[in-house]
Amino acid sequence: MSHAKIKSLEVLLIHPSRYDNSGFVEMYLDGVIPCGTLRLLSELTQQAFRRKPFASLTTRVSMYEDAICRQHKQFCNRVERKRRPGEKLIVCLVAVQTNQMPRAQNLADYAKKHGAHVFIGGSHITASINTLFKGIGVTDPARAREDIPCPHRMPPEIKKMIDDPKITVVHGEVDHENWWYKILRDYLTGEIKPYYECGSPTELQAMQTAYPRDYLDDFVAAVVSIDDSRGCPYRCKFCASINSHGRKVRCRNVEDIVSWIKRQCISYGKEITVLFASDNIARNKNWRELFEQLRQLKRRGYRFTLWAEADVTCNTGDKQKGFIEAFAKAGGKGLFFGIESMNPANLLDAGKRQNNIDNLKKLFAQCHQYGISVEGGYVIGFPHDSVESIKRDVDALIQAGADTVSFFVLTVLPGSEDHVRAVFTGMQLSPDLNDYDTMHPVFKHPNMSGQEWITAFNQAVKRFYRPENLVRIISRFTTPENRLRIAQKIIWYRWSYFTENSHPMVAGLYRVRSLKNLRPGTTISLPKFILSEIYRHCRYLGKGLTEFRIIQRAYTQAEFEIQCRTNPQLRKQKKPIELTPSGIATWLKRTFTGPMDNIWLNQHWEKYVSKKWGLLNPCESLHPKTWMHATTEVVYALRFGTRFFRDCVFGTEKSN
Repeated sequence: MSHAKIKSLEVLLIHPSRYDNSGFVEMYLDGVIPCGTLRLLSELTQQAFRRKPFASLTTRVSMYEDAICRQHKQFCNRVERKRRPGEKLIVCLVAVQTNQMPRAQNLADYAKKHGAHVFIGGSHITASINTLFKGIGVTDPARAREDIPCPHRMPPEIKKMIDDPKITVVHGEVDHENWWYKILRDYLTGEIKPYYECGSPTELQAMQTAYPRDYLDDFVAAVVSIDDSRGCPYRCKFCASINSHGRKVRCRNVEDIVSWIKRQCISYGKEITVLFASDNIARNKNWRELFEQLRQLKRRGYRFTLWAEADVTCNTGDKQKGFIEAFAKAGGKGLFFGIESMNPANLLDAGKRQNNIDNLKKLFAQCHQYGISVEGGYVIGFPHDSVESIKRDVDALIQAGADTVSFFVLTVLPGSEDHVRAVFTGMQLSPDLNDYDTMHPVFKHPNMSGQEWITAFNQAVKRFYRPENLVRIISRFTTPENRLRIAQKIIWYRWSYFTENSHPMVAGLYRVRSLKNLRPGTTISLPKFILSEIYRHCRYLGKGLTEFRIIQRAYTQAEFEIQCRTNPQLRKQKKPIELTPSGIATWLKRTFTGPMDNIWLNQHWEKYVSKKWGLLNPCESLHPKTWMHATTEVVYALRFGTRFFRDCVFGTEKSN
C-alpha cells in the first residue's frame, strides 16, 4: 500500500513475557522493572512521526508489558480494534530475550491474524545472529580466533521470521543514524525489507523522555531504568550480552543522564529508584563526573536512589579509586556483582579471570561501610559443581557478606561462546527456547542428573535465605531506612523463588492466569483449572502468612541484636517469665513497650514442646505461661506489621 492510500498509522510496542511450566503466560497484576527499550522506541517513534512523510497522517504509539495483566488487555483491545480502509497497524516485539521467543512468535501470529505488520528485535536476535551467522570475530575483532567457530547459518527460529512477508527482523541498535525512522518510512512507502542490520552507535546519543506517571502505577515500586553505557570489556564464555552490546564500552553523555533523572523526579513527584541497566557501570569512563553531578542534584532536593551493576574489581586499581564512596554519595544504595562461582576452577573455565574471590569480603565490607547493599549473581551448574560442593560454596558466599543473591541455573544461552561451541560439538540442548530462562537445565551436567541439578539449585536458594542468615543480613545495616530496604528486598526474593518459582527480576506481584493465554498445544480442562486456581489462592494465603512470620522474626531479632551492641545488658535481662506480680509486670513491659526479641519466647516454646505427653496434664505449670507467650507473639506481629507497612508507605524518616 502506498503512502497516498494510508491515512493513519498506529504502532504498538510490546515487551513479551514467557510461559510457565504449566503453559500459562507469566502475567501479574503489577510488574517489577519497566523495560527501558519500550520507552526508548516510544520516543524514537514519536520523533519519526513529527517528520515527513508521517506529519500528514493520524498517528499513535503505545507501549505495553505483556507480563502485566492490565497492559496485556489494553494491547489486545488495540490489536482487535476494527480499522477502516487506510488505517494500518504495526506491532513491535521489543527487547526479546531467548526465553521470550516462543511467546513472541505467538504474539506475532496473533498480530498478523488481525492485519498487523510485525517488527521484532532484541538481545536474542542480535546476539544469535552475531555468533551463529556472522561470527564473534566480526563484531569483536579482538576475539577473532580460530578456536571460536561459527557455523555461518541463520538461527532457524529467526530465519523462519525473515521468510515471513508480514514480519521484519531488526538486528542491532536502532537508536542511531535515524535507523528507526528509516525502517518506519520504508513501511509507509511500501519498501519494507524482511531484515535490517543496524549495527551499533559509537557513542550513545538518543535520550528518552520521562515515564508517564500513571505508567509506573502498574509496577510494584517506582523504578526507572536507563543504560548509562553499553558493552563490557570482559570475555565470559557464558555471557550473551557481550555479543549483543559488544566489548567496547560506549557511554552516554553525563549531562543527558542527569537531565533525564531530573525529569523523572519531577514527573513522578516523589522518591524514585534509578536502575542503571548497563552491563558494568564501573567501566563507564565518565563515572566520576556522573556521580559528582548526581550528588549535586541530590543536594538540590531531588529524591532518588541508585542501583547498578559493577565487576568485583571496582574497588581495586588507581582508575577505580573511590568508586564505592562516590557511588554512595551520589545516592547509591545497591550494587550487583557477577560473582558467578566461589570455585576458582569454575571461574577459570568460564573465562571469568577478573574475579578474585579473596577480594570479595573486603569489597562487600566497603559497600556496607557506606550503607550499600550487596547483591551477587551466582550460577549453579558449572562443570566443577556437585551437590556437596554447591553447599560449601553457598556457605562461603554467606561468610563473604552478600546481602541478597540472584541464583541462576547455568544456561547455554544462544549468543554466547559456550552456545557456539555446544552447537559445533553436537551437545544435546533443549529445543524449547522457553526453557532458557536460567531456571531450567538445558543440557546434561557431568556431575549431576537433571533432577539433582534442580534440587541443588533449590537447596542453594533455601540455604542462603534461611532465617538465621536473614538476621545476620538485616543486622548489618545500622539505619532504619537501610534495614527497611534490605528487608523489602529479601521479602521479594523469597516470594519470587519460593512462591512464584520465578526469578525476582522478572516476577511480579500476584500471578494472574487465564485459559485464553495458554501456550498453543497445552490443554487443561475447565474443572481442573478451577481447582488449581482455588489451590493456588489458598497457597498464596498460607505462603503469605509464613513469609510474614519469617521476616517478622528475622527483622525484630536483627533490631534486638543491634540494640545489644550498645547495651549488652539487654541480653542478660531476658530471663524466663514467672507467674508472679513482678513476672507479669516484666511480661507486660517486654510485650508492649520493650524491644521485640525472640530469645525468651523461643526458650519457652523449646521447653514447652520438650514436655511432649506431659502436656496432657491439666496441672502442667507451662500452660498459663503459654497463653502469655502466645499473646506476646500476636502483639509482636501487630507491632511489627503496623510499623513495617507504615514505613513502606510513608518512609522511615516520617514514621520515626
